[in-house]
Amino acid sequence: ETDLRQFGEFLREEKISDCVQRLHVRKYLALLSRAGLAARTINRKLVTLRTFFKFAAREGAMDHNPTVNLVALKTPKRLPAVIAKQKLAEALELPDPSSVEGARDRAILELFYNCGLRRQELINLEIADVDMGVCGDGRRGREGREDERKGHEGPDETNGAHDFLPSAGTIG
Repeated sequence: ETDLRQFGEFLREEKISDCVQRLHVRKYLALLSRAGLAARTINRKLVTLRTFFKFAAREGAMDHNPTVNLVALKTPKRLPAVIAKQKLAEALELPDPSSVEGARDRAILELFYNCGLRRQELINLEIADVDMGVCGDGRRGREGREDERKGHEGPDETNGAHDFLPSAGTIG
């Protein structure tokens, strides 16, 4: 609603009272960009306008949709945050290694960090997939492409995973 209200204010300031054209929408998006808004914010506003004009055209309030074929701005890719070694060491001490579940949890934490796994890769990981000598090499990334990620050296390499694997079959 706020996005539509802001676009309405823009139209009033520009004295556009008749049919909204593609040029008007582009001018509005350029104004937002010059004002320093983030690409994600501008893209959200564009999606709002697309949805509104698509609805208006479908309901017969407009004879065309001025947002058709407008391209969204490219958004910068965010780098993942890296955990400090001290925080990782603290996290690895949380699971109780004397229980099977604690050993499992420690192995999960170590594999997640030391092998550079993504969350979904860890979720899909089978015990047969774990090769303790090749952490970080030859792994498949998203969409099956070869991945350049390498494992990281943590406070204690993968001792927890080695300790857990013999008992892995006892957890349901």
